[in-house]
Amino acid sequence: MAHLVNILSNLLLTELSWPTGFWENIISTFFNVIKDYGWTIVLFSIVLKIVLIPLDFYQRKSTLASSKKQAIIAPELAVLQKKYAGNKEMINQKTMELYKKHNYNIIGSCFSMLITMAITLTVFFTLFSSMNNISQYKIETQYRSLETAYYDAYNSAIGSSTEEEAIAFAENAVLERYEDVKEGWLWIKNIWRPDTNASIILTYSKFIDVTKADDIIETNYTAVMKPLTETQQGWNGYFILVVLAGVITFLSQKINMNMQAKQNKKKNENDKSVTTTLQNQKPEIDPAASSAKIMMVILPIMMIIFTLSYSGAFALYIITNSFTSAISTFIITKIIHKIDEKKESKLKISQKAEYSR
Repeated sequence: MAHLVNILSNLLLTELSWPTGFWENIISTFFNVIKDYGWTIVLFSIVLKIVLIPLDFYQRKSTLASSKKQAIIAPELAVLQKKYAGNKEMINQKTMELYKKHNYNIIGSCFSMLITMAITLTVFFTLFSSMNNISQYKIETQYRSLETAYYDAYNSAIGSSTEEEAIAFAENAVLERYEDVKEGWLWIKNIWRPDTNASIILTYSKFIDVTKADDIIETNYTAVMKPLTETQQGWNGYFILVVLAGVITFLSQKINMNMQAKQNKKKNENDKSVTTTLQNQKPEIDPAASSAKIMMVILPIMMIIFTLSYSGAFALYIITNSFTSAISTFIITKIIHKIDEKKESKLKISQKAEYSR
């Protein structure tokens, strides 16, 4: 029976192949160079963010252009709202005429943001699926390799040893093989498990739930994994990635909001006409600012849930992506505002030159 199990295990291990898919192939290419899955995910996440920077740049540049047009329109819009107060239909009509006059398309102004959001969500959830596929593959191949080591050792010892001695020899072989196949990262003992108080070694029911490898018998799994469940005890991690995911995502959103608020304040200080026209108007709630405040709470909570529930490898992607996003947002915003300031400066010089003529 043990010999038959060993043959089947070797066949299945041979048949198991790296999951096919766009992200899976890219991650595999990175791993072939780096040879460490933790650092592979970190570098892959940085490169992916760099590739997506042009899209982020375009979206933020479009948002700034839209904000500038809104600032130009704001004084006239305030006058309309005062003039036609109580007549909602007339306000809507005059507002549309005002937008047309200034060639401002409210739908078009949201288009770049929607495109960016769609691509970002597509990347996130397809990567989430791919990382789950990789985790499933790695957990199963790790077990198959340990099972092969167990039954190879058992079969070689059973002819000249007692049953107990053969099992002890097999268990020792599992411990030795585990040192070769285990994949951790810094403080995380098993990168395919969450960085939490989760067990390092999966129970049989959890293993089947993750891998869907229903050909593996519970008694065989228990026998093979017994030396590991006895020696690999304690937490798989210390919730470090979980905390970092929440904190970095929150700070990233906070930095983005603060930079936008600072820019709006500077814009209003420079535009005296807007300030004078709007100073007696009742302040309105900015929908974008309200949405940003909501997302500043929701996004960190979502990232914490993901890092609590899924592998340390996926948590590394979330943290690296959030960190690089905060840095790229700061740099892109600075560049865009510098470009905009130069354009405005040139325009003022040109207007002064024409006026002097």
